[in-house]
Amino acid sequence: MKIINNIFFIIVVLFINISISYQTESNTPSLYREDETCTIIINPKQLQKPTMDCGYSNYGGCTSIKHALYSLNMLLKTKDCSTAKIIIENGVYYSFLLNSVDSIELSNLNNIKLLQIVGKEKKTFINGKNFEGSFFTFKEQLASPIEFQFVNLNFRNWHGEGNLIDFSPGGNKFVQIKFFNCTFKNIETPSILTANFPFSAINNRVSFYNSDFRNISTINNPVVINHSNIKFTDSNINYSKMALTFFNLDSSFIKFSNSTISKELIYPVSGRNNYVEVYKTKDMTLAYCYNCFISKSDTKD
Repeated sequence: MKIINNIFFIIVVLFINISISYQTESNTPSLYREDETCTIIINPKQLQKPTMDCGYSNYGGCTSIKHALYSLNMLLKTKDCSTAKIIIENGVYYSFLLNSVDSIELSNLNNIKLLQIVGKEKKTFINGKNFEGSFFTFKEQLASPIEFQFVNLNFRNWHGEGNLIDFSPGGNKFVQIKFFNCTFKNIETPSILTANFPFSAINNRVSFYNSDFRNISTINNPVVINHSNIKFTDSNINYSKMALTFFNLDSSFIKFSNSTISKELIYPVSGRNNYVEVYKTKDMTLAYCYNCFISKSDTKD
């Protein structure tokens, strides 16, 4: 028993050190270098059949994320970029368009440090009606660290059989997943986000900034993450039709800051071997969490 307690104490100290280094992270989307950015355009109203260079030529834009990633691969063969920015134009994206990326070999992605999917208009509508798949799935083997950003996206009416966003990257490279100004409403998929990281990759990060969750009734926990550091900042979880906890975590650190958690949720967090920190978050209940350390305070970051 003493050995178990000592191991848990070491885990807690590790998470505290991680959280201190994590607090310097920016809460706004940013590019690495503008002159090293590859920009790909998605225009859902484009009626012509997409070409392999649809996103960056004079074609007028790709019609789907799938074609945009094909186009990005083509562009990376001739241009060195540290950032890839996929912009969705016209304020709406219909997901019944071909957008599954499971079968795409992103062979050139290892040169990218940051991949952004951005709604050009504020809160671009990502409509999941009449679509049974995922919005974004990534299961590639990584040779170098990478950051994914989802910016100004309004996900609504998703009822498919796949997780809305699913990450299971191969290897043990550092991965960051960030959501900025995103809304999730009327979601009935198995989960909203799953991030399955290897045990050796404890420094992975998942962040939610100024994001909103409403009318969530997923089959499983909406957010399932392991071996990661999570920030939930200036964000809200409103009424959810679930008996499950919102976050199911394993060996992770999570910090709630300046956020609101619905009283309809019995517990926001479940899992094991986690460090949970709460700062100025309303209606927050203690996590139902095996072997977890929980801290509540009003001190600033």
